Amino acid sequence: MKKEPRTEREIFDDLVQLCTSTGYVHAVAYLCFRDNVIRYRKDVSGKHFEKMRSSERLIRNEINALIGCMVKAELDWSIPDPATFTALIQSSDSLLAEYHDRLSADAYADLSIEAVQSGFDPTSTGEALREAVFYGAESAYVFQFRDMAFERYAADGDWLAENRGYAPIDARDICRALFASQNQILTTAIEKMSKKDPSEWTVLEGFRLDIDDIASRCGKNTDDVVEFLHAFTYQSERGHTDYLQIDDFNEVAVTPIVQAPKGDLYLFQYYPLVEATYDSPFYWFSEDKEYFPSASKNRGEFTETFLTERLISIFGSNSVFSNVDVYEGKKRIGEMDCLVVFGEYALIFQAKSQRLTLPARKGKLEKLKDDFGRAVQKAYDQAVTCAKAVPKEGIRYVCSDGREPDLSNIERVYPVCVLADHYPALAMQARAFLNTTTHPMIGAPLVCDLFLIDVVTEMLPSPLRFLSYITLRAQFGKKILVTNELATFGYYLRQSLWVDSDLSMMLLDDSVASELDAAMTVRREGLPGDDTPKGILTKLQNTRLGKLVAEVEHDPNQFSVGMGLAILEMGEDLVRRMSSALDLMIRDAGRTGGHHDLTIPLAHRDAGLSIHVNSDPNQEASDKLRSHMLYRKYAQRAGNWFGLLLEPTTGKPRFGAKVRAPHVFDFGLEAITSNAAPLQKFENLSVQIGKRKIGRNDRCPCGSGKKFKRCCSV
Repeated sequence: MKKEPRTEREIFDDLVQLCTSTGYVHAVAYLCFRDNVIRYRKDVSGKHFEKMRSSERLIRNEINALIGCMVKAELDWSIPDPATFTALIQSSDSLLAEYHDRLSADAYADLSIEAVQSGFDPTSTGEALREAVFYGAESAYVFQFRDMAFERYAADGDWLAENRGYAPIDARDICRALFASQNQILTTAIEKMSKKDPSEWTVLEGFRLDIDDIASRCGKNTDDVVEFLHAFTYQSERGHTDYLQIDDFNEVAVTPIVQAPKGDLYLFQYYPLVEATYDSPFYWFSEDKEYFPSASKNRGEFTETFLTERLISIFGSNSVFSNVDVYEGKKRIGEMDCLVVFGEYALIFQAKSQRLTLPARKGKLEKLKDDFGRAVQKAYDQAVTCAKAVPKEGIRYVCSDGREPDLSNIERVYPVCVLADHYPALAMQARAFLNTTTHPMIGAPLVCDLFLIDVVTEMLPSPLRFLSYITLRAQFGKKILVTNELATFGYYLRQSLWVDSDLSMMLLDDSVASELDAAMTVRREGLPGDDTPKGILTKLQNTRLGKLVAEVEHDPNQFSVGMGLAILEMGEDLVRRMSSALDLMIRDAGRTGGHHDLTIPLAHRDAGLSIHVNSDPNQEASDKLRSHMLYRKYAQRAGNWFGLLLEPTTGKPRFGAKVRAPHVFDFGLEAITSNAAPLQKFENLSVQIGKRKIGRNDRCPCGSGKKFKRCCSV
């Protein structure tokens, strides 16, 4: 007879009984060492971080749950015997796996092929989102919480010093020193353990905080360090009686430091501490009714300033505008928190400071929708109101510094909704709840948090790369299923975001972000290793097309932006084939002084690209290229066409052009292009370039339909 699965309450009660066992604190220390510590010899790489994204490890929320259950009774610090110790570890893994299975079963109880085929989205239920909220990967790195908390509360320093005993700079410096100190203590504890009898094996000592060492490392006195640590130390008097199921409010998640009877302090997980330095002060402010309005104002200013500064680091100050009011006549019809204008693209950023409330975290569907509405839907609707005014007659855009950005040439607008706080399972909620607008000018939105903006602006070196991510994310977002936007961005850095048309859905595991995790850690923490993930930023940079992108990736000219994006959207194989063909063309034209051309349709952009290589006089070469573009655009029935003229030998760009116009039937062009040469296959290009000799009466290979002697040979 099949055994009925146990209820959440039954599993949780067993967890409490397990975690309040004699010596369980040593089991917690071991689990934290096993699942949270990355060990490396020389360089850190994505392989080291794959463990942190693996489904085999306990996530930080699960370990917090164990600690939350553990502090429900007075701790017994004695070391259990080896057999008991092993049983505690195995039971912890087993019970937490059972709990996850229970939540997953509830989350996808209604999942069936028939339901999905009828349009049911199994990820949109309260139960599914509850599971994703608790088990989803973190959207921020420890160093982001630590360092951004300093910026976030810089204006609140006096209040924090007076009421909590530390200033924002103290929090940052002490957390940095604590991390270095604890790493050293843990390393020493492991070395000592190898010399002890197995009955004495424990890594608990590795999680003890050495206050004197922390103070010495950060150059502060011990009293200041104690004051800071006290603000985040769990107070055991209450016994944690309100913690009754795994996703209840867990006090040890916001006060993660545990005090031993003799006064020693232990920190089992570093992440909750730095997350608390970023999150907790705002809740403290809310208890001070007199100060709370100032704190709210400071939080909003931090969000907009942080966002603007990060975007300026990519696009430059001339392309980024903050606090832009939109006027129709004298009436103010909208406001953009931040606006980026680059080429024919505009990005409208709307930022909100809104967290997921506890009832929503527990799967209350109406509360999930309500929180999402205030956090994201409102921001999106505000962005769309402004986007619909682009480039409408009679509309003025005025930013806070008096500048008036010119949006008259904008052809595409992308809304970007940015949250200032970690919002669990944000990508899934956006997929389930966001009501979007269908408009020819407005692209699909990106919904993210400040932490992603920080990562993207850190990793992408140019405006063109940033736009490439935004446009591809908009084009294929509906086909990508993730719980965390870092997974999407990590996948983009590996191999772009192009999704084949025969795929209806692509599920990205969090592990695809492991190379990104390593690169960000190398950059921000100064560890040895590669600071750029292997992929689109490294593989093609030395190809001919890669070098062309490098030439134009900071240029806001519409031709440069359009052509650059088209190249970045090509697959690796196509880029390499085209680059090899261009290299042959450039060398041959340099050797013979002749003319070569290459054309490729870009169906996904309703466009094409024609490249000429010759040493003809500028006007003559320009006229040939423009004619070729016109003919090929018509023959392909495309709405856009790019043309590029390169120098022989060096391959340097001489001239670029773009034609944009809807395809319209033309008798003259129809007659000219009806006999146009078909577009060449890339695998045959090397043979054709090396052997082809064009007769004067042959059709010109540029596709004009004219004889060669009356076209490109002239």
